[in-house]
Amino acid sequence: MTEKIPQKEAKQGENSNRVLIVLGASLLAALVIWGASELYFNIALEPEVEQSNS
Repeated sequence: MTEKIPQKEAKQGENSNRVLIVLGASLLAALVIWGASELYFNIALEPEVEQSNS
């Protein structure tokens, strides 16, 4: 015979905002790193301009 478990006891965890905070912080960190890499590659890979003495 199967035992009936109330819904509140059957859940894996409680409702929490921690997961949302971790996901938001991860997204923010990814955006900061992406922006920093874009700036670095734009500055580091900028073509050198040759100046002519005309």
